[in-house]
Amino acid sequence: MYDTDYNRYIEKLLNDHFDASLLLNHELTKGQVRERFIRDQINSQFGGTTLCTSGVMSVREVRGQVEYKQADLVIFPHSIRRREIGAEYLIDPKDVLLIADVKSSVEKRDIVEWNKIAEKIHKREKKENWNKDTQVGVISYRYSKVDFRSLLKQFGFVYSKDYGVYIYKRGSEEISNLDFLFILHNVDGEDRRLLLRRNKKAPRQKDFIPYTLLIDQAASDGFWEMLYSLTGVYSQT
Repeated sequence: MYDTDYNRYIEKLLNDHFDASLLLNHELTKGQVRERFIRDQINSQFGGTTLCTSGVMSVREVRGQVEYKQADLVIFPHSIRRREIGAEYLIDPKDVLLIADVKSSVEKRDIVEWNKIAEKIHKREKKENWNKDTQVGVISYRYSKVDFRSLLKQFGFVYSKDYGVYIYKRGSEEISNLDFLFILHNVDGEDRRLLLRRNKKAPRQKDFIPYTLLIDQAASDGFWEMLYSLTGVYSQT
């Protein structure tokens, strides 16, 4: 009860702050302000065990040259070495708990791009036998040109007119490596919050569904519960 009420409070702050940032005329500044605000909210709740920041991370190495990618939101434990470069951190995915891209309004290409990044990180994770799973995902305040049904179709969920719900259609998914997608959209009485969490397949498991789909308040509670489990902070839910 306590956490659900607090989750509503925090997301109301995030959505109201998003609306307030629309007053800024500079698009880059809008994005940076929104990213900073959500990082501040995470640090205020989980800062005792972790640090939430932004940084640049190595994605791949080609002919001795390292390719870097901006990471808007990174959570890592206090126990690791901090490679600070000015206002940013140099991020090794092996060290961190979570890496996320923060979007004002998510588009299909964003999901496809970060699915590829997640695939590279998880391949390295498996090759080097890391003792943890680094979560890689996308957080978005709003939807963009991609509509609700098209977005879910990327993850293998199609709408059933017979049952009036979204069901998983085996083998139809385009996205399979992204660990999560969280959309905060809840404005003017239109609640379209969404959380997709990647599932782990157990040995010999049949009828496996790659993603768990949560909507509305369940999506919100699921996202914050994910952060609880990653950071080791006690949840009252």
